[in-house]
Amino acid sequence: MNTTRIALLMMATVLASCMPPRGFAYDDADRSTNPLAVIWATPLYTLNPLSFQPEERATPTAAHAALLVTGGRDGKVRGVFSQSGRIAWEAEVDEPVASQPILVEKSVVVGDMGGILRKLDLETGKEDWQYKVDSSIVTAPTYGDGRLFVVSNRNTVFAVDAVTGKYLWHKSKPHKTSMTVDGQARVRFFNGKLIVGYSDGTLRCMEPEDGATIWTVELGGGAPRFGDVDTYPLVVDGRVIASSFLGGMAAIELEDGKAAWKVPVEGMSEPILYHGHLIATTATGEVVAIRVTSGEVVWRTSVSEPGRRLTAPIRVGYFGVFADGKGLVVFQLSTGRVEGRWSVGDGFSARPEANGESVYAVSNGGILYRLGPQQ
Repeated sequence: MNTTRIALLMMATVLASCMPPRGFAYDDADRSTNPLAVIWATPLYTLNPLSFQPEERATPTAAHAALLVTGGRDGKVRGVFSQSGRIAWEAEVDEPVASQPILVEKSVVVGDMGGILRKLDLETGKEDWQYKVDSSIVTAPTYGDGRLFVVSNRNTVFAVDAVTGKYLWHKSKPHKTSMTVDGQARVRFFNGKLIVGYSDGTLRCMEPEDGATIWTVELGGGAPRFGDVDTYPLVVDGRVIASSFLGGMAAIELEDGKAAWKVPVEGMSEPILYHGHLIATTATGEVVAIRVTSGEVVWRTSVSEPGRRLTAPIRVGYFGVFADGKGLVVFQLSTGRVEGRWSVGDGFSARPEANGESVYAVSNGGILYRLGPQQ
């Protein structure tokens, strides 16, 4: 049965590389917008035939022009040649990897569900060092001024030396309740400051040297549960843009933590900045555009079935792309109008990644795809 599945996966790879994607339906007026097509497809691992509704959360990183790095639920990190899709190296980490790898000079840093942060050689995958935190790592680490900052699933920020992996400091906050949104916010390093979101609904600005607090603001609106600030903060024109699941999106002055505006739309993702607008998906199946200067909601468009978990969008030219569990959804950044949907096999749950005109995504079936403009 496993042999049959492998054969089918390899056949799907060959077919995908020479066929246009199924499911994209562009209006005649939009033919010039270059709908995406499969460039290559590489099976990373083989699912257990008894797997029921598998879910892959690994987001790949386009490390540089030649190499792509991705984790996977099979407990491996892989370097993949971006032009051909051929696997360059594999690193065994034993635990599933949902955290997106980051590039630090000639190395890759990635965390796993076992709570281990690793630094790997970019060209070979050979491990340089590892450091274990107090719980699972589900978000990408952050690099700044020679340090690596990573958030564990226990609401703890750890700082380690990027060269040696030596522990520097950590700061913890208790969960307000066990009823929290799955995942943690990635740390933002900006102009010598750390911006950290917590599951209790607070956003904190910290000193990178020792984790000392500069300011703290409440974004969750005092909600007893699901007030999590679990989106990667964005800094625009001296303001921090962050969202609480129930409290909505807010703009906070970086210098003093004062609120500039707040929009009470629930479940907003990390936004894209596009022509003065913040474009984000929501927990209610919408895409919302918010004016970055005032917080005004410019438009909101229904793009998916209610109840589906939408990833944060990525930008590819004039379009945004996100995953909704079933597949990849392409929409216009100017209006939110859905331009196409594409799925294959078990669908897509992980946020895709963009590099220029290319889109990279790992399917729930363990296949890494590169898509690009259809010729």
